[in-house]
Parts: sequence; C-alpha cells; structure tokens
Amino acid sequence: MKNLKIVITILILSFIMANATIYENGEDNSTGKWKVLDGIGAIHNIYDDTKKSRVIEFNGNGLDTSYINGYKKNPMPKWNNTQEKSITWSMNYNEDFKVYIRVITKKGFRFLTYTPEDTNRGFDGEKYIYFGLGSDIIDGNWHTINRDLEADLKSVENDNEIISVNGIIFRGSGKVDDIKLFKPQTDMKIYIEEENQVEKVYAIIGDTKKLIKYLYIPDNQDNYYNRYINTTPDDNEISYYTEQDDNKRSYYPKQVAINSKVYFLAIDKNGEINLFSTDGTIQNTISFLDTLSYSFSWEKNLVADNNGTLYFSTSNNYHYNTDDSKQLWVSDGTKEGTHIIKTFDDYYRIEISYFYIINNTLYFLIEHPDYDFMYYSDDSNHVAEIYKSNGTSEGTVSTGIRVREDVIGGAYLRKIKDDKLELSVSTLISGNCEYIVIIDNGKIISKEETCYEE
Repeated sequence: MKNLKIVITILILSFIMANATIYENGEDNSTGKWKVLDGIGAIHNIYDDTKKSRVIEFNGNGLDTSYINGYKKNPMPKWNNTQEKSITWSMNYNEDFKVYIRVITKKGFRFLTYTPEDTNRGFDGEKYIYFGLGSDIIDGNWHTINRDLEADLKSVENDNEIISVNGIIFRGSGKVDDIKLFKPQTDMKIYIEEENQVEKVYAIIGDTKKLIKYLYIPDNQDNYYNRYINTTPDDNEISYYTEQDDNKRSYYPKQVAINSKVYFLAIDKNGEINLFSTDGTIQNTISFLDTLSYSFSWEKNLVADNNGTLYFSTSNNYHYNTDDSKQLWVSDGTKEGTHIIKTFDDYYRIEISYFYIINNTLYFLIEHPDYDFMYYSDDSNHVAEIYKSNGTSEGTVSTGIRVREDVIGGAYLRKIKDDKLELSVSTLISGNCEYIVIIDNGKIISKEETCYEE
C-alpha cells in the first residue's frame, strides 16, 4: 500500500531533503480531487491488478473529454504550488492523449502539454507548449513520467520562469496514478576513493562528504585500473589512468540524478560493473543487477531521457564471444524494471559508447569489425556506426551512418549545439586522416575529410 503522507527524508547534518506533495495516489478510494472539465465522461477509482494498488480511471469520448485535478474552487482547488516545480505521474493508455500542466509564469499562463509524439513541437498558439513523450507510450502498459517543468519551459522560453504550478488536465481515456510535485535533489554528487582494492563511495553536497558504501575489488579484476574515469563531476572529457603501481586514486563515476536519487556505475563485490542508486543514505544505496561483466568504456555509458528512463550498456573489448559484453540495458529506476533491450551478437568484438538523448531518443556509437573489408586474421579494419533506440528491442536500430576506422585511430561522438551530433573518426593505418560527420535527427547534413602529411 502506498503511504498517504508527504515523505521527507532528512540525512545526517540535514544536507539532503527530498520533499514531495501528493495530489493523487488512489488510496483514499475516492475521485473527489477530480472533475470532468468538458465533454461527456466518467471518473472511477478502481483496483489495478498490475500495479496492485488503487488508481484513477477515465472513461469518455477520447480527446473530446478532459479531466482536471486542481480546479478554480473547492472541492478541487488549484494547487498554487510555488516551491515544487518538477512533476511525476504514472499512466496507462492505449489511445491518444494530452496531458496539460497548468502553470503561471512571469509572462502569464502557460499549459505545458505532453503527448505521445516523438518530437517536441514547442509553442502552438500563445499559451500551449508541446513536448513529446514518445509514440510507444500508448501500449497499454504502465509508464512513469518525470518532468522538470522549469527546464521544459526554459527550453522554449529561456527568459521565462514558473511562479506556481496549479493543476493537471488529462484528455483521453486511460488510467493514472501517483501524481506528485517535488523539488528534485540535483546537488548531490557521488565520489569514490579507491585504495588497496577497496572503494569508499561518498555522497557530496556542497562541502559535506558522507560515506555511504564500501565496495571491495577482487584480486582477479585484471582490467580494473585500465579504464576511463571522470576527473570532475561535470567533466565531459574522459581521462585515462594507467598507473597500476599507484594503489590510491579517486574519481567521480558516471552518474545521473533523477528526482531525489542519484544512479551511478561502479564495480561491485564480484568485480563486475553494476548499476547503483542512492538517496544519500547507507540503507538506500543498492545495486540493481546480480551479474554484469566488466565494461571497458562504462564511464561513458549511462544516461537518462526526459521521462527518467535510464540507459546503460555492458561493452567489453576483452571478453570475446560473451553475450553479456554486448548488451544495451534500460531501467525505470527499479530492480524489477531493469532489463536488456538488445544483445548485439553479430560481431565477436564491439564497444558501445557515447550515449546522448535527443528528442527523447537515445543515440549511441558502436565500434565493430568491418567484415566487408577485413582480410583473414586481420581485425585492423573497423566501422564506427551510430545506432538509436526508443527503449525497445525492435526500436533499437542502426541509423545507417557508418564510417570506416582502424584500431590505431579512434572514433568519438559528441553532442553539439541545436541537438546535433558530431562524429569524428581518425585513421592511422590507412592514412593519417580525420573524418568529421554532422548528424541532425539521425541524418547526415555535412561531412568533411582532412588528411595530414606524414
């Protein structure tokens, strides 16, 4: 059963406070917070077998009927929440819908509008701003949405800001649950100090550092030191450490903050890369998976989309012919909701890296042998290929953008302005050349080749 009261987690020295205001969770067996705003429809409080809890169900004439929580007057007054400007809700729809978040801004009323589209449309009229949640969300399953409303507004109106959040409106028939406003904890950083094969995991807020986890590295972790690590928490450049004689080092692991938790990748007690989550407390710092093989470039392989969906991978240059070294994973932030999207088994050796979210679609780089150009017993010819994913196996496909490289060269993918991608590939065996490819919405818009004299 869900807890009806506001949950406030206070950590030692009070350096983290995660606060959420619940506007609906169904557990009062009532529909009193709701009203049919327009059209003909009905609102029910029902027990959902999948969620194993009570939820709100809307039945009406599709998009012609709307339902509101946060009306102008009692019994469902506007929320008038001036402190919490991020929202989460769960929904189960198998038809078209629109979700409107009613906000007052410095420039007047705005309706932040979320639809099952694959792109963000921006302004439609003077007050409505449209954001896509992805077309695969209307599949009849439960999905949890997390949105930073202030960030969404500023992505379209950079000079505007939210004064208060006043309510939520749904159009379309479906089920909803767990509607909350919250102040996300974005200041917490995870920091790891390693000495003599023991890692101490710290949660850092400002100048306060708190030990939350010990991780012990087995003696047989051959490739532990040969890895990419971040030298600063926001460092986009990756530093490569090779000092195996140095028994002490510290670093910020790849990490993503969602709501009041931070998700990060670290080596677990089995010497394997694992996904961890923490709210900054010892008891709530947990690992997600029973086993994951070591990933050579794992520091670049964790990202979250606008809905709070996590993507990460296991990619290994050393473990040939092992399925778990070639997997793309997805997680909704729970152990139960963490699973493999796709196993890449077409190549005996690959590296998966450089994850970016653009228009709520994951783009990433795969480097693999180029069988069309390889000679016998020669793996010097490789391909850098860009893939994309919508979070499903069927929707994880190549964009068709492929550039040849060789193993002495290298490939790098980065996001540049206007949500474009830049793929840089260098070759040293087949000529000292560099190829720059600019990609917009999964398509090449420009390419440039530069070769240098020996």
